[in-house]
Amino acid sequence: MPPLEGILSPLQLAAIQFTDHSTRNAQVPMAIIDKFKAEIRFLAVSSNAEQAEQLTDDLYVEAAMVVASYNMVSRFLLSTDVAGISDLQVPWPVERIEASLDSSH
Repeated sequence: MPPLEGILSPLQLAAIQFTDHSTRNAQVPMAIIDKFKAEIRFLAVSSNAEQAEQLTDDLYVEAAMVVASYNMVSRFLLSTDVAGISDLQVPWPVERIEASLDSSH
């Protein structure tokens, strides 16, 4: 189920879509990449308009590396059954803490 709009910012939604495609399929459709980069660019322009393109590229590469690194490490740990717990179900947190996010762009 996709995340509900209005709860997460457009950048967060684009990041989740990028991460989901990268994790499930390894390849990310160009439309998803373009949307993610557009949201990053919006952030970059508001931060430093003169270097927005370079900052956009840098942040995109960093985000892609974080997702890929997490996927690599988690797959390695599961495939080697580190600590002998790969068959255990991940418990749902007992304590539920909710936070409010500013959904403005």
